[in-house]
Amino acid sequence: MATQAEIARRAGVSQMTVSRALRGHPHVDAATRARVLEMAREIGYGAALNGDARRLASRRRGGVVRTHIVCILRYAPGQARVWRDPWAGLLSEAMQAPLFDAEMQVLLADIRESRVPANLRAGVVDGILAICPRSDVVEALTKLDVPVVGVANTLLPSYACQDDYAVGRIATEHLLSLGHTRIALFHPLASPNARLRQQGFVDALESAGRSPDPDLIVTAEGERAEEAVPLFQELWRRRQDFTALVAYNDEVAAWLLRAAEGQGIEVPRDLSIIGVDDLPWVTLLKPSLTTVRLPLMEIGEAAARILLQRLTAWWRGEPDLPAGETACRLPVELVVRGTTAPAPR
Repeated sequence: MATQAEIARRAGVSQMTVSRALRGHPHVDAATRARVLEMAREIGYGAALNGDARRLASRRRGGVVRTHIVCILRYAPGQARVWRDPWAGLLSEAMQAPLFDAEMQVLLADIRESRVPANLRAGVVDGILAICPRSDVVEALTKLDVPVVGVANTLLPSYACQDDYAVGRIATEHLLSLGHTRIALFHPLASPNARLRQQGFVDALESAGRSPDPDLIVTAEGERAEEAVPLFQELWRRRQDFTALVAYNDEVAAWLLRAAEGQGIEVPRDLSIIGVDDLPWVTLLKPSLTTVRLPLMEIGEAAARILLQRLTAWWRGEPDLPAGETACRLPVELVVRGTTAPAPR
């Protein structure tokens, strides 16, 4: 089978060296690169054969081949059509503007579980912008020999992200200011962003002299927003003393708003709900959703510019930029609408 692993075995080098040789990386000497290309041609490895034509058509910067292609990669659980998701769409739109200005082409791709798409493993992109909030996915991406920047998550050393701790704290402080003391939190178990938001939630309660109730911190094992509905129904069946909840995002909040209506709960008279994101459609909900606005456009633009800075250094054969210069965390903002009100007496 024509794979980079087979090329590495035949050429007597590591798979990382094969990947670098096929991309024309300056850290691979000419003799090694020639041997790798010869083995690639012998077994009919397409990336090497196509790479010769691409090298003739590409400009060179510091001896590194440029493909002028950046991949925006999004984790897609199951058969989810993530590019129809407004959250991913807004981030993607924001990232594309700086890339187009830099004359880069954009490839949109999904990743399921930790299987990296074959074209990315073959070295057809210069860099990756990863909307992938899972540690196993990030681990797979770090094995590729291209710069990778995290988008809206902090799992990679290089990233642009919202302040998730502030998300949890601001939302909870708003509810506390309205007199709510029994507040639930709904979030997915696997999300590192959710862990930071939970810490902000807990700290806000403790700062107000309230002990967090573990029974009111509800975690979903899956990754779909609608999975929060049966968890809410079960919690409401067991106890009806909580008067407010913080949802992981706007989509979860919308599902919980519908679930509350199904239980005969009037929002916000009986129960206050806060979402996170401030997606365009939340003003269409009845009542319109109170939420914590994430600066999605600014996050996308910042991530793209960080990647372009790293690529510029890479093309020049310079060391990668220090992690402190390729990471930024952006502030969030509370937007009060119709789903929060003073606690019922």
